[in-house]
Amino acid sequence: MKKITLLLALLGLASYASAQDSAAVKKLTVDKSLPALAKVEKPATLPDGGIQVFFKKKFIYPPRTNYTGNVVVNYIVEVDGSLSDAKVVTPCPDKMIEEILRVINKSSGLWKPAQHEGETVRQLVSTHLKIVMP
Repeated sequence: MKKITLLLALLGLASYASAQDSAAVKKLTVDKSLPALAKVEKPATLPDGGIQVFFKKKFIYPPRTNYTGNVVVNYIVEVDGSLSDAKVVTPCPDKMIEEILRVINKSSGLWKPAQHEGETVRQLVSTHLKIVMP
């Protein structure tokens, strides 16, 4: 009888833990109707050195693209660490835009989302990248 009671208690605990996990997953569902904040208490971060380091490691300069300069990229870091709405806002060659967006989008899902007033929030990020010909 004690074994059955213990077994039922463990099953109840497992069921409770499972319900808590699915509640946490639902909380992180991306709701794009919520505003993306530009100013937050704790900005979104990309581990291991940030977006500049990530970009430097992954960027492959497109051949035959004589371009050097600073480029601004805007994107939203969602509450689940993914990215959306990435756009290069600085005029530059199409092949350069494609490569920049490829690298930025590759970081999607790796971000630690922003926090504001104790809540996980969407953040509008503006990143300045320096492009130099190799």
